[in-house]
Formats: sequence, structure tokens, C-alpha cells
Amino acid sequence: MKTILVVDDDFPNLQVLNLALMDQGYQVFTAWNGRHALHLISEQRPDLIISDTMMPIMNGKELCRALQADPALQSIPIVLTSGMEKSKVGDECHYAAFLEKPFHLSTLFDLVRQLIGKADE
Repeated sequence: MKTILVVDDDFPNLQVLNLALMDQGYQVFTAWNGRHALHLISEQRPDLIISDTMMPIMNGKELCRALQADPALQSIPIVLTSGMEKSKVGDECHYAAFLEKPFHLSTLFDLVRQLIGKADE
């Protein structure tokens, strides 16, 4: 089973994404900021990370840069999400995709399947 780490400081967003991705058959674990995400990744490497951009302690761009700096983790695809336009978020880290909030779950599911395949593949 494929695993996805969802990182967001907004608990309702975290719950919705967690439940929706689990319903698609993925194993999901969650973190409320980038620092917490790095701790979880040290224990279990996900197949994909979906991270909000704007968070306290360590934001999504900082998380992205930290993952890119570690050769053992830089191959994990990262999807950044934000309420801001992509042009305002910037491209200082290498992420696989960007979703502007609000987005349709069907768009997210298509993107996840494109990046890592179906949950049971």
C-alpha cells in the first residue's frame, strides 16, 4: 500500500485530506508543520508528501528545501498547496506539483495517481 504524508496546520483541512485519501485506499499519516513532518519521515518514509505552504515553525517551502538537501529523501515527490497563487509562492524549492486552494478532491486524486500510482499498485 502506498503511503502519503499530509502536512497542514489547519486541522479541518488535515482531516478532510486524511479521510479522502484513506477512502482512495492510501495509507495516510499527518503532521501539523514541517518540523513535525521531518520527525515522522525519519520514522516512516512516505511515497508522497502533500504540504501546505504557510505554516508556523517550519513552512512548506522550508520543508521542501530540507528534503531536497537530504539525498536519501530528495526523490520523494512533494505537492505544495496554498491559498496564494503559484507565482506568489515562488519556485525556490523543487516540488512535483502545486495546487491552489481551494481545489477539487478529484484534481488531487488524479495528481496523486499520476505521481505515485494507485494505492495498491
